[in-house]
Amino acid sequence: MAAMRCPACGLINPASTTACDCGWSFTRGMMGEPRQIATHHPEQDRRAWAQRQLAIGAVLLLIGIIITAATYGSASQSGGTYIIAYGPIVVGVIKIIRGLAAMGR
Repeated sequence: MAAMRCPACGLINPASTTACDCGWSFTRGMMGEPRQIATHHPEQDRRAWAQRQLAIGAVLLLIGIIITAATYGSASQSGGTYIIAYGPIVVGVIKIIRGLAAMGR
C-alpha cells in the first residue's frame, strides 16, 4: 500500500499509520484528538549538561586530590618522590568552571 494523504490537512503519512498528526483517524475516517508531539526544551538540555559538567569536574578534582595526598603521605613517611596528579585536577577545575558558566546563563 502506498503512502496516504490526510484529507484534513494534506500531510503525507506512511501506509502503516493509523492516524495523522493533525488528529485524523484513517481507521475511523474522522477527526480525533491531535497527537502530542514531543517538544524540545533547550533550557533543560543546557541545565542537564551543566550539571553533568559539574559532577564530572568534582569527581576528577577529587580523584586528583586523593592521588596527590596518598602519594605525598607515602613519600613523606618513607622518603622518595610523590605524584602531583595535576591532569585530573586541571581538567576537573575546567569542567567545574564550564558547568558554573553554563548554569549562570
